[in-house]
Amino acid sequence: MYITLFDMLAERISALARLPRWGSIRPSTRAVIIGVAVILITLCLGTVANFTSLVFTPLVLLGVFYGAVIAKLLGQFLAPKLQTMTTGFIAGISSGSLGAKESKLIDAIHSTSEFITSLSVSIRPPEARNPNFGPAVSLCIWIAICTIVVILGSNSYYANIESSRIGQLAQPVPAPALARALPVQPERP
Repeated sequence: MYITLFDMLAERISALARLPRWGSIRPSTRAVIIGVAVILITLCLGTVANFTSLVFTPLVLLGVFYGAVIAKLLGQFLAPKLQTMTTGFIAGISSGSLGAKESKLIDAIHSTSEFITSLSVSIRPPEARNPNFGPAVSLCIWIAICTIVVILGSNSYYANIESSRIGQLAQPVPAPALARALPVQPERP
């Protein structure tokens, strides 16, 4: 795993220092916390978009959130050189697709937004108003792509600076912490 901009930001924010250390929590517990947080944020912003007159604002925030989550994962597990290549690939596909009317990426985004719109209509009560989610969901997906490009691009930029710790390998988990995280298996004779 590699050090990312998020790790450097977490070190600089003093409010996070008062919280229990994230690294001391077992990996399985961290995965559950992150999974539940992603689901709750998605449900909250989706509910606001589905049951209020606000459609674009919560979905734009959701796009930024998804972009940051995906960029964090890509930045943490990809080497800096691969991050640079991934940034160029994603930016090249998305900027090249903006001009192409028959592009597969644009078609995939539109079909995804139509699916989400039909799903939201099926769970909404009949007396609720009927917002058109298509453009808002498309904007959400494009914002997520742009967020990924910006975060990975800046992460790979700082990784190429000699004085920066970004892009260096993270410290391995110490043996006692790893032993606490792994369940004890009984030995077989």
